[in-house]
Amino acid sequence: MKRWLAGTLSVLMATAGLVAGVGATAASAGTGLFYQVVDADNDPYAGIYLRNSTRMDDVNRVWYRYMLYGTTIELMCGTWGEAVGPYANRRWHQVYVPGGDARGQTGWVADRYLNTPNRANEPTPHEPECGAPPPPPPPPAPVGLYAHPKDDPGDTTYRFRYTSVATRYAYLSNWSAGECDSAGAYSRIRSFTANKPIGWMASWSRSRYAPLYFLHKASLEERRQLDYILLIDPGNYSDMATCGNGSGDGTAGTQFDAGRVLARWLNDNPDARLVVVDGDYTRGDGSSGIQNVLFNDVRNHAGSARGRVGVCEYSLAHEPDSFRSSEWYIERPITDSCPRLENNNYPLHGMWHP
Repeated sequence: MKRWLAGTLSVLMATAGLVAGVGATAASAGTGLFYQVVDADNDPYAGIYLRNSTRMDDVNRVWYRYMLYGTTIELMCGTWGEAVGPYANRRWHQVYVPGGDARGQTGWVADRYLNTPNRANEPTPHEPECGAPPPPPPPPAPVGLYAHPKDDPGDTTYRFRYTSVATRYAYLSNWSAGECDSAGAYSRIRSFTANKPIGWMASWSRSRYAPLYFLHKASLEERRQLDYILLIDPGNYSDMATCGNGSGDGTAGTQFDAGRVLARWLNDNPDARLVVVDGDYTRGDGSSGIQNVLFNDVRNHAGSARGRVGVCEYSLAHEPDSFRSSEWYIERPITDSCPRLENNNYPLHGMWHP
C-alpha cells in the first residue's frame, strides 16, 4: 500500500510540474513589485484562485491555479474591472506567481485580495497600466562640442588628451559656414552633433563665437540644455568687435550682438555658466574685448546672473599653450575659483565677474 501511494504521489508530482508549466512565463514579471495574497473577507477557505479576467466568475477551479493566503505574487500590470468588496474596489492586477502550488502561473487578482499599499480604487504606486503603451525612451544623453579655429592640420598639437568622446571635436569646416554667419554655424553644429542636446561647449581663439552663434539661433529648450561654456583666450577688442558688436540677424557677413545673446542665455537658464580663460592675447589690451563687447550687456541686462560669468587671468602664451593648458576644463567646469593650469600655471589673481 505504501509503495502504491509513493508511486501515485510521484506521478502526481510529475504531472503537477507539467501542468504548472502550462501558461508559465519567465521567472519574473520584471516589475519588482511583490505583494502577498490576503484573506480580506475572513472566509473559511485557505486561499483564492487566479482569475482568467477581471471578473470574479471567470475562473478555472483547478488546483494549480490556487494560491494559499500568504503566497507572494509579482504585479505585472494593473487595470479596472469588476467591483469587489464593501468599498466596490475596481482595481485588478495581472500577476505572476513565482512560488507555491501555482508557481509559474499568470492570472488576475482583485486588488482587495492583495496587501498593496494603495486605497480602494487607486492605482498601486509604480505599477504599469495594462495595455498602456511602453514608456518613451529616455532622452539622449547630452554631448559637448569644442570648436577649433582651423581645419585638421594633420598633427597632434591640438588633439584632445584629457577630453572624452562625449565632446565632439569640430574643426573649422565642421562648425563654421563663413565669417560672422551665426545662422550657418547653428545649422552645422546641429548637424555635427546629430541634433543631440548640447550640454557644454568650448572655443579657442578665432572660434571664439561658436558657442554664441549657436545660442543666437537656439530654441529656448536648447538654451536651457547648454549649461557650461568655456572661452579659451578669445581675443582682443578688435577680434571680438569684428562679428559680435552689432545688431544683425546672424546671416553671413552681418554682425550680431554677442553680449545680448550671452545675457539672454544667462537669464533663460539658471544653471548657465560661462568662464573665460584670459591669456596673454586677450589681456593684451586690458581685456577690452570681453569687457566691452560681452560684459557691458551682461552688466546691463543679466542682473545677478552676472555672478555666473567668471574670468580667470593667466600669463599664458596664446598658441598653443592657452589651448593645451585649458583643455582639461572643457568637460570639467570651472566654478567658483580659478584653477591651476598645466605646468604649474597659477592664476594671476582670483576669479573676477563682470
